[in-house]
Amino acid sequence: MCTLRNYPYNLDHTIERARDVFQGFFCDGTLDFASLVKDPKGFVNGELKEAGNMAGGVKDKFDFLNKLSAAWPKRDL
Repeated sequence: MCTLRNYPYNLDHTIERARDVFQGFFCDGTLDFASLVKDPKGFVNGELKEAGNMAGGVKDKFDFLNKLSAAWPKRDL
């Protein structure tokens, strides 16, 4: 995986990296966002518990979800 992220010099590496980015953005990211919208407190607590000592991954995930929420249409309630 490090080769794919840092040095994708083969066509196969580039394709695999593109698939990974697509999966993270359009599949995993949208499912996480839907869970966050449905139960924000439960989602945050679950992510923090699951991450344990890997806080960097949680920060990256929440940065990404913040970008998705900025694109979310606003409604007057």
